Amino acid sequence: MDSKRYSTFGLSSSGQFPYALKVTSQERADLDIDEQVRRSAVEFSELEPVTLALMLLLYRAQSEVDRAHVEELAPLGLTVPQFNVLSVLHRVPTGLSMRDLSSAVSVRPTNLTSVVHHLHRRELVHRSVNPTDRRSVVVCLTPSGDQLIRELLPGHWRYLQHLLRGVHPADQEALARLLRKLLESVSARDLQGGSGPPSH
Repeated sequence: MDSKRYSTFGLSSSGQFPYALKVTSQERADLDIDEQVRRSAVEFSELEPVTLALMLLLYRAQSEVDRAHVEELAPLGLTVPQFNVLSVLHRVPTGLSMRDLSSAVSVRPTNLTSVVHHLHRRELVHRSVNPTDRRSVVVCLTPSGDQLIRELLPGHWRYLQHLLRGVHPADQEALARLLRKLLESVSARDLQGGSGPPSH
């Protein structure tokens, strides 16, 4: 990867945030998102500050949400992807093919295989040959898996509401609309000649 190019946007080639300008370890610890954006904008005049701010905020928010979910699920011995699989299958009692399940939980098929395998070992999901396409596998909840997710979901919804307690319901609706637009914009890259970044 071109480390110079990634550092322009506050990202290292490993996906971390080394910040656009060189700082000491102590300065890095104290550097908030606004300061990262300010320093990057000073160094790169062509940078649209709000674009970098938005991306950094998205990464930071996703990291915090993931951490909150890990804390919630750890006592149950479940990972976030495992919980997501159980939740999705709970909404589709007839089960889903691995391909459809992969799309529903936003997990790559190669990674999903190990997630489903773990749940299968715990007898929370059942795998069977797809009757309409014997080359694929259908995954569905077992009675134990269904019982577990039914017991977990009410508390999970309350936990989500707790996490968003500082965001007014009207703002939550507005944010959901904007995130859908962002998802459409990012997904559209595949329709514009490829999924990779522009060449320099």
